[in-house]
Amino acid sequence: MPTATLSRLLGLDTLPAPVLAEEERHYLQGFLLGLDQAHAEGAPSLPANAPLAASRRLFVDGLLAGLFAQPAGLPAAPAEVPRHQVLWASQTGNSEALAQRCATHLRNAGLEVQLSCMEAVSPRQLRGAASVVLIASTFGDGDAPDSAMAFWQALQGEEGAHCAEVPYTVLALGDSSYGQFCGFGRKLDQRLAELGARRLLPRVDCEPDLDEAFATWLDALLPALGSAAAPLPVSEAVASYSKQQPWSATLLENRLLNGPGASKETRQLVFDLAGSGFTYAVGDALGVWPRNCPALVEELLAVMQLDGQAQVQLKGQPVMPLAEAMESHLEIAKVTPQQLQCFSQQAADLQRLLQPACKSQLQDWLWGRQLVDVLHAFPQVLPLATWLELLKPLQPRLYSISSSPLAHPDQVHLTVSTVRYGERKGVCSSFLADRGQAVKVEIFPQVSKHFRLPEDDTVPVIMVGPGTGVAPFRAFLEEREARGAKGANWLFFGEQYAATDFYYQEQLQAWQASGHLRLDTAFSRDQAEKIYVQQRLREQGAQVWQWLQAGAYFYVCGDAQRMARDVDAALREVIAEHGRVDADAYMDNLSKARRYRRDVY
Repeated sequence: MPTATLSRLLGLDTLPAPVLAEEERHYLQGFLLGLDQAHAEGAPSLPANAPLAASRRLFVDGLLAGLFAQPAGLPAAPAEVPRHQVLWASQTGNSEALAQRCATHLRNAGLEVQLSCMEAVSPRQLRGAASVVLIASTFGDGDAPDSAMAFWQALQGEEGAHCAEVPYTVLALGDSSYGQFCGFGRKLDQRLAELGARRLLPRVDCEPDLDEAFATWLDALLPALGSAAAPLPVSEAVASYSKQQPWSATLLENRLLNGPGASKETRQLVFDLAGSGFTYAVGDALGVWPRNCPALVEELLAVMQLDGQAQVQLKGQPVMPLAEAMESHLEIAKVTPQQLQCFSQQAADLQRLLQPACKSQLQDWLWGRQLVDVLHAFPQVLPLATWLELLKPLQPRLYSISSSPLAHPDQVHLTVSTVRYGERKGVCSSFLADRGQAVKVEIFPQVSKHFRLPEDDTVPVIMVGPGTGVAPFRAFLEEREARGAKGANWLFFGEQYAATDFYYQEQLQAWQASGHLRLDTAFSRDQAEKIYVQQRLREQGAQVWQWLQAGAYFYVCGDAQRMARDVDAALREVIAEHGRVDADAYMDNLSKARRYRRDVY
């Protein structure tokens, strides 16, 4: 029996959310897609480590047994009409949200659509699809997000041949402030073309302010798919608050978490949600709309030799003074490649730095510098219209939520490290840190479905969150305590000094004393030789392996470039040493079962 038919008979595409948890739905879809189309050895059954609640495991095993026990001679199931596949790969949830909007748009036009995360699909399963629509974010330096790694690797091997002749299009998300703008989307588009897939539309590369580009792409998509039907009105539920419609929240608390003498400035920020209808889940992020520092606006206007009272009109905004536009609507701190190219026309030294051979030298020079510093070094006299083209729209910043709505009704908490270097400040972190209480801040929830607690409260969880990476795990622990979850919790936390940088020390140690939490810490500067969380992970390797074998979920939050890679390497070492199995294969299975989850940046 075709596995797509199985999926439908099980109702995975249509079951309401309460019937199957998201991780169960994803797992079952992947499990069914991985079945052979014929089973001479009898009915398949779920593996022992399948992440399903016991009652639902029995239901699925029974249904599979019934389906595969059908007597011979029954009429064959009708041939499947090739479906349009909408695949997403996301690190923060943006691509997933766009993919959901795209799938709804196509379904309302009468098309049969399968919406999937890339990690749930292999290239083999795309063969014969009516079309494949790929919406992909870029992570790090042009890399694939975690949710696309397995799919991308499969495209490099023999499986990639199944994509030949498949009609496809790619919508790529990125930020041109970074060198590898939309890097993964570009690689995906190029690789599919190399494999002989048929490009339906040119790839579209989207900046963070992507609404207009997405709408234009979506309008062109239906005709390209061969459907001229007018979309029906969209009836899907829309979140109350969003990037476009934030909640203006009162800041209730702005508390320094570091002790006296600390070299860092980390704060707990508490926002009032009373009466707003604002909802979120643990694992979600909070979007914050910042405003630029007024002193920076004044300094920049002086260097640009522009009048702050000059009237300007930005896209979608009323006419306003330039100074107001620079404070509330334009990105004036970050230096972009487009700006550097423009400035280099009048600066030979900058031209030299922009040569490919000088890439590392340029990065070193730019470190700690903002736009105003570049203009001090390379003064520019440009018309106002040129500046308005060079300055990108100000974008919200996303922070991991560090509270559970069950523990703090009508509140949402953040744990934010304030960025200050010399005279310069991080745009959003300093905006929040320097606000007094009772001020208003525009916020919105950013759903992170990839970073959820297991629905089964008996499942153990291991969490690695050094520094402000502890934020979502404080929320996890509060949530599991409020739910009376019986599953064990293990946190690896690290920072520089225990005396000054032990965030939420009293709360964590109280949980430790009550048995709610196993806590391992790594304070790197408290001894001559630096110690980090990945070393603690190796030290506890035998028990980490036991927890994994008992079905534990493994979570990581924090810096992607160093910490997350080091933790990943340490975990693979633990698996190889204590499990004596192929660590890469084991990790692949953990990821496919959605038991290895990362919120890294």
